[in-house]
Amino acid sequence: MSDRLLGLNLWYPSNFSNLLTQVRSMNPKLIRIGGRGEDVRSTSNTQTLRFVDQIRSVGAEPIIQVSRLEPIQMAIEKIRFINVTSGRKVRYWSIGNEPDHTDYASPQVVAEYVKNFSMALRDVDPSIKIYAPNTASMDVAYMSQLIGGEFDITGKDAKGRYYIDGVTFHSYPNGSSEYSRATAVGSAARVGNQMTRLIGLISAANTKHGRTGVNAITWGLGEYNITFANYGANTPADQGANSFLNGQFHADVIARAAANGADFAASWSMSESGGDRTRYDLGFVDGPSSAVVKRFRSSFYHMQMFGQNFSGNFVDGSTNNATVRIFGSVTKDQAAVMVLNMTKTDLDFALRLDDTMPSNGTLRAKVNFSLPVELSSSIKAEATALLVFNSTGKLIKRVDYDVGMASAYAAPVTTTY
Repeated sequence: MSDRLLGLNLWYPSNFSNLLTQVRSMNPKLIRIGGRGEDVRSTSNTQTLRFVDQIRSVGAEPIIQVSRLEPIQMAIEKIRFINVTSGRKVRYWSIGNEPDHTDYASPQVVAEYVKNFSMALRDVDPSIKIYAPNTASMDVAYMSQLIGGEFDITGKDAKGRYYIDGVTFHSYPNGSSEYSRATAVGSAARVGNQMTRLIGLISAANTKHGRTGVNAITWGLGEYNITFANYGANTPADQGANSFLNGQFHADVIARAAANGADFAASWSMSESGGDRTRYDLGFVDGPSSAVVKRFRSSFYHMQMFGQNFSGNFVDGSTNNATVRIFGSVTKDQAAVMVLNMTKTDLDFALRLDDTMPSNGTLRAKVNFSLPVELSSSIKAEATALLVFNSTGKLIKRVDYDVGMASAYAAPVTTTY
């Protein structure tokens, strides 16, 4: 897995410093300073510098978005102030936000400004990594013109420098109209299909330009959430941003990003709309981030479970139930498995840690760590179980979290063995 896979979006929460302790517990690796606001009016250079230092204080690296709607000189001044004058040497930069959305820009226009901004940024600091175009969705017709197509941004400038190092897009698979739980359950798979389509474009562009090894084009998910617009009550039992299901969606999307070799997958966002559960509250904090006692949603706890326990090599798994997802990661010292039960039924399960599907159990699952071990257990309806094994396949920790706990804004329960 990428060493910066688990990402977040800052989006200017009030009293950001009050969130840092909890954010650190998630073990995020990348935090984006970006979004529509950064395009309309970018954060001052001094405030951006404060954000950079705060982000690094929780063990993450920033990715800074420069505005496509402001003069290019402002981007030059920002990177010079951050990386040269202040010596912060921020490696990851991105250009613009959702050009295909609010103020639609054609692929031709996008290609022109991406190339111009890229050359300007690299003139100041040639060591940086640049990501673009941060589209609002993975529209193949739009993106194919930019990634290897008519208005290609994956080639080199006149100085022999690649315009971009990675391709980014955003994904909010629901929200244009009210959607059912069944639709929500299938959301991560739809995002995974978008990833597959992008990878096909990237592969062709790599071939076109002979980009291999460290020069091969990478990709990242710059923003994602289960929806861009909540409907109804938006409680943990529903399917909006505040739902338990959204946490499972987050874990599943991160897993699919890992399986597809993503650089990062950055959730939108930390705290939004005062945590009031209204239409555009997409944060992981329930209520204001300035509150002394903060309540965290399922998306927070699922990312925390992933960030604290997953590292090394990602290993996808399989089950005999399409509404239950399973996946894991393995290092030389331990293996972790996450089971996402999105059904409304308690399930007994049998789990193998090799490539053999168990023959018993209502739920049968496998994650291939090449360990001849079988575990029999159970999982509640609408629940997530995290299982951690040592190098010999012995269960050493289990973390349980379910919709009832999410409804009480309670943390997952950990049992050690």
